[in-house]
Amino acid sequence: MTASTDRTRLTTGARFFIGAATLLALVNVANFAFYGREWHSLVSAVGFALMAYGTYRGGGPNTRAADGRLVVDRKARMLLILGMVLALAGMVARHMG
Repeated sequence: MTASTDRTRLTTGARFFIGAATLLALVNVANFAFYGREWHSLVSAVGFALMAYGTYRGGGPNTRAADGRLVVDRKARMLLILGMVLALAGMVARHMG
């Protein structure tokens, strides 16, 4: 097996999701740094960053190998799920308290 068959390629939807999650993480970091240092902004930022990284590493449902087969990395999937939980918890904390 060559190195080119081990690499995964991201779909357009995964690339868009990575960009959106990264942008939301940066917005929440800026919100934390410049507008009150509220902990829920930091939790949301970490959650969105983990979602972007988990998707980039192959935790998303649409990651394909070079030969076309679906590839799911279990560690990346766990990071993706943890990021979802943290982002949701940060948003709920922002609107509940």
